[in-house]
Amino acid sequence: MKARVWLPIAGIGVLLAACADETQPPGCDPCPPPPDTLSPGDLVHGLAIAYQTRNYELFASLLAHDPDRNADYLYLQADSTGLGQTALWGYGEEVRIHRRMFRPEDPLPGEAPVHADLWLSSITVHLTPKTSWEERTDLYSADRGADGKLDPAVWKAVEAAYSADLLLDTQSEVDYQIRATEIFVVIEDLTRQMGAPGKFLLLSWTDLCSAPRSLGSLDSGCWTAVKSLYI
Repeated sequence: MKARVWLPIAGIGVLLAACADETQPPGCDPCPPPPDTLSPGDLVHGLAIAYQTRNYELFASLLAHDPDRNADYLYLQADSTGLGQTALWGYGEEVRIHRRMFRPEDPLPGEAPVHADLWLSSITVHLTPKTSWEERTDLYSADRGADGKLDPAVWKAVEAAYSADLLLDTQSEVDYQIRATEIFVVIEDLTRQMGAPGKFLLLSWTDLCSAPRSLGSLDSGCWTAVKSLYI
């Protein structure tokens, strides 16, 4: 019987069984395409599908990466009080981590290989909203983006908290169960038509758990701990 490491986490609320064409797990036939992204909730649903199907391209496409318009993804972790936040990494490191998580067999030249114990057999994800979406007017610029903030004529930013239950079934004898609360900030590109690619993007993802300790402990951390395994 496999050992299971429990990592408190948050963020993904519907159990998904969809599979992607290029990275579909066994038993997915036929595999439905990702849903249309017509709302911030659809964007988070797409994030869950990207995890469930280990679809690197889908995951990367959901993250904001438009620095010329002050919209570039950040992954953050809250301190123990939940009031302060520390930016851990940005778009480049996030997509690198997930490429290694979803495609461990294909490291880049010169890159350390992913340990065989971390190769995944499947991911099961539940993602449940805890709050309604609220507009983040504090992220808006007062001078059309010259101050480095979002131009409200271009972007609308909203935030919601999700509780997540995530099971990563590895090819080793140890699996990882994550439960916690995550905060997602989703931006809408007001210059794009509804349903267009990139209409909704994930601007930031905040892990609300305290800093991870030992992965072998039952009180070991959060989503950050799992991501850090693939750095």
